[in-house]
Amino acid sequence: MTTQVNIAPLSCSISNISVFGPGPNPDDIVRKGESFNLSVTVDFGGPGAIPLMPLNLPIKVSYYAESYGPGAEIELGEANLSTTGGVTSYDLIANVSAATSNLLSAERVYKIAAVLRVGSTAFPALVNGFSEGLAMQVYAP
Repeated sequence: MTTQVNIAPLSCSISNISVFGPGPNPDDIVRKGESFNLSVTVDFGGPGAIPLMPLNLPIKVSYYAESYGPGAEIELGEANLSTTGGVTSYDLIANVSAATSNLLSAERVYKIAAVLRVGSTAFPALVNGFSEGLAMQVYAP
């Protein structure tokens, strides 16, 4: 008797981390105390993506601002959605409230980080990763 199990390869990338102020265009300088949006694109690829997407896997991206130099890390928010059959690219957008925006200092420059988790939060993630490096500032007129 022969047994064979096949697991199709899966790839995943997180990219295009962007800040959007009140206008329609990306903007890495926002006004302190005003809400803004953060977004990333999550792409799945490989033969394994085709059968996994219809399983409605939860995708969660948590956004953080880390001060270059001394300063606390600030939780900015999160975006959640589920995979859909036939769709392999997802834009996850989080709204950062005015109250959270007020926690950012105009005296600092922040590195924005997006942390990805795919799968149930009650168990180890099927896929996890992060993207960071976008520099962002706030100003207080």
